[in-house]
Amino acid sequence: APGGSVPARLNESVFALLLPETGREAAQVLAEQLRQVLAIALPMDDRELRLSSSAGIAEAPLHALTARQLISWADLACATARAQGGNRVQIFERGLNLQIEQRLETSHDLPRALAAGELELHFQPVVDRVTMRLCSFEALIRWRHRQRGLLTPDSFLPGLEASGLMRELDAFVLTEACRQARAWQPAHGELVPVAVNVSWQSFQHPAFPE
Repeated sequence: APGGSVPARLNESVFALLLPETGREAAQVLAEQLRQVLAIALPMDDRELRLSSSAGIAEAPLHALTARQLISWADLACATARAQGGNRVQIFERGLNLQIEQRLETSHDLPRALAAGELELHFQPVVDRVTMRLCSFEALIRWRHRQRGLLTPDSFLPGLEASGLMRELDAFVLTEACRQARAWQPAHGELVPVAVNVSWQSFQHPAFPE
């Protein structure tokens, strides 16, 4: 990286690089070089694991005047690159992708939503079609947003994944699913199984099994 640049790790899989006094074209060239460096093959037994990455670029003062907003726009550009197939570099533009921008803004609202009790689980029953006996439930997350109404996962999960916030959501889902399963269990009766969807970010974290 050029002299005077400042690297930072934002979460487990997202990194930032501040490039003072650097033009857009130079930043794009550097981002592409980093992407190619990261595109390496790691040997795993008799196979190869190929890594890929995406990058988003935002420019001050053209795109933002504050550090927080600049990072948000770079994050949005990166999320757009991932949504378009990944393994590419994307420069932020106004109106770049309004749907992804809304997802990203919604993900920033997650801590408040957790504290306000806006997230809720809906339980879908799984029934044996022959005996019509209830076998289990699948826990499905919903967000009762104060401004946008009831949100389904496709409207906010991509933004959470791009922001590295899936572990917080997974912890909430697991806690609520266990609480509800215990509440359904009759005295000395059989526990009704509840299936929970878990993100790859949680699976990769060492503390997840515990």
